[in-house]
Amino acid sequence: MAGIRQRKKNLILAGLAGALTAGLPLLGTTVFFTMENVAVRQQVEEYQRREEGTEHGTVYILNTEKERGETLEQQDITAVEVNGQLSDLKAVSVEQIIGRQVRVSVKKGVLLSEELLAEEVLPAEDQRRLELNYIRIPEQLNQGEFIDIRVHFENGEDYIVTGKKKVLTLQREEDYGTRGLIEIQVSEEEILKLASVKADYDCYENTLVYAVIYADEGQAEAKDTYPVNKNVYTISRWNPNIIKRVLTAENQEKRQILEENLMQFYKAEEGI
Repeated sequence: MAGIRQRKKNLILAGLAGALTAGLPLLGTTVFFTMENVAVRQQVEEYQRREEGTEHGTVYILNTEKERGETLEQQDITAVEVNGQLSDLKAVSVEQIIGRQVRVSVKKGVLLSEELLAEEVLPAEDQRRLELNYIRIPEQLNQGEFIDIRVHFENGEDYIVTGKKKVLTLQREEDYGTRGLIEIQVSEEEILKLASVKADYDCYENTLVYAVIYADEGQAEAKDTYPVNKNVYTISRWNPNIIKRVLTAENQEKRQILEENLMQFYKAEEGI
């Protein structure tokens, strides 16, 4: 009996061995397709995660109040890890945030998005667009270039009225290319300075108000040197719309020298 049991046992083992040997190709194929299906499934799941917005990401929250035009610094923001539709959140990276201005006043806790960030440096609250038609325009001036506006008096004195202004629009007279209309962006104080120079242009004979073009837009802005007349200076002292006050008592001292020099010049011209 023991011999019969051993013989049956050997037959069963041999049968199993044969079955395994015969099934090896099939087993290999099954394993291959199983591994391949796992890889495909992983790709599909990754695609679905992207489509459904379940990917892991970071958004940035403002941790302090900011007024329009203020610049964002590292300490102003807090990173928050999220799982969700980031495209719906309109998330921006930290590189897109630091150093940029906020377009509008925003409160603490607001999620920062591209819509809240200014593309370029925002103008100050007193900035306005002003058209000028009494300035001599260089023949080579093009819209978008930067200019200084200067005033030249007949006695040879020459002053910078306002520095590095971008030409927003430019319209030339057809028959005379150095005349026409330009539009620039100016502050309230610059508007008053240009009003003063227009009065000088009308008052003092052969006065020239003209524009000069910057050789490269990366050059530093020229400092103003023009002293406004007494009336404009007085107005500037109480004008509540002026944010950055530049006109000082020293300006009026220079103005007095300018007017005395002009009076002496015209007297000499008339032989008085």
